[in-house]
Amino acid sequence: MANGLATGPSEAETFWTDFLRSLADRGLRGVKLVIADDHKGLRAAARRVFNATHQRWIHWMRNALARAPAKQRAAVAAMLKTIFAQESMTEAEAQWDTVADALRVVSRKWWKLRGGVISG
Repeated sequence: MANGLATGPSEAETFWTDFLRSLADRGLRGVKLVIADDHKGLRAAARRVFNATHQRWIHWMRNALARAPAKQRAAVAAMLKTIFAQESMTEAEAQWDTVADALRVVSRKWWKLRGGVISG
């Protein structure tokens, strides 16, 4: 593992590329996924330096939880976090399907309680 901290004048790709290369130079290897806010510069640098993909975390979770009833948000958050706790991409994809199926069932119930209509 390689730790690092840097400050820069912006979140541009050049800053992130230099920072990620410094981590790689100190031994960071095997990066497949970068989870962070949605910054174009970081996304491009992660792809360039590590050939890694990018996933928005904070905003994605906030957006997902905003669609859940307030009383259910803690339970929905716990379910969603299980996806990211998996050991492999295959396991994460399987967990995603499990969680999505469970939330679809719950979502239909919420909509019915609200008098809404869902197709499908």
